[in-house]
Amino acid sequence: MNDENKIKPGLVREFLKMRQKVGELELFKAENMRAWSILNKFKILFSEINDLAYICDSSGNIQYVNEVFERITGSKPDEFIGKSFAPLFDEDNLKIANDAYARTLRGERVDYELCFKETGIICEFKNIPMRDEFGKITGVLGIARDITERKRKEAEMLQAMEDLLSERTSELIRANEQLLEVLREHENTLKALSESENKYKKLLETANDAVVISEADTGVIIFANMKAAELTGFSIENLIGMNQAELHPKKEAEFYLKDLKNESLIADHFYIRHRNGFHIPVEVSSNLTVVDGKKLIHGIFRDISWRKSIIKQAYNAN
Repeated sequence: MNDENKIKPGLVREFLKMRQKVGELELFKAENMRAWSILNKFKILFSEINDLAYICDSSGNIQYVNEVFERITGSKPDEFIGKSFAPLFDEDNLKIANDAYARTLRGERVDYELCFKETGIICEFKNIPMRDEFGKITGVLGIARDITERKRKEAEMLQAMEDLLSERTSELIRANEQLLEVLREHENTLKALSESENKYKKLLETANDAVVISEADTGVIIFANMKAAELTGFSIENLIGMNQAELHPKKEAEFYLKDLKNESLIADHFYIRHRNGFHIPVEVSSNLTVVDGKKLIHGIFRDISWRKSIIKQAYNAN
């Protein structure tokens, strides 16, 4: 009887323990069912998208991938479930992946790009930390979008821009070379013109006859040589800027200028008025010319006093 009394409390305690374990098992089963329900929802959701969806644990082992995995990586999902993602990438891309994964496990949301080793497909990755009910990070949830075509188009556009830039650069180089050639020719032309002008100027300056160039419309003298200064008694500096009419007797100046404006004139009935007031008979040869759109009178004056004197002497002798 005493033994029965001892056994009953022991059975009760064992029964209570069993009931507790059954309750814990039911709770675990319910939690497990809830987890599976959530996972199935994730699977259904991720199976409908065109991007690669993945879940990895804190060690970098793949826990879940959707069906896009095979198309993008060239490997079957079953070959990588529970295994590391490392074999999917070459050395350089793996360094990027490991760095991004480590940052995500530290709580960051990380965006980056990787190229898969087998297929050469380039993806844009977005990593998000996964946390348990206590907020502890347990893994990584992510999406990878195929951007290979976009990268190809960007590369083509960049190449097209580089080709266009190269073409434009070549055109600019050719244009610059042509411009330099034109400038060299222009420089040579200016040099030749300058040399020609200097030669012409020296010829005019050293001519035995007085040379005066004036504006046809205003009569203002713009050039005079040394012989003109000797003939008129004015310095070259004083002659330039004077009016052509001032070189002739006042009463006859109007007639002289009218004759001088003819396109071509040769005459020996003109006089130059010397600075001291006396008149010098001259033979005039003049031409009307146009330089840079401006009409100019180019006049050559030869002192014929000696000729007039001889004629006068001969006349008086008769």
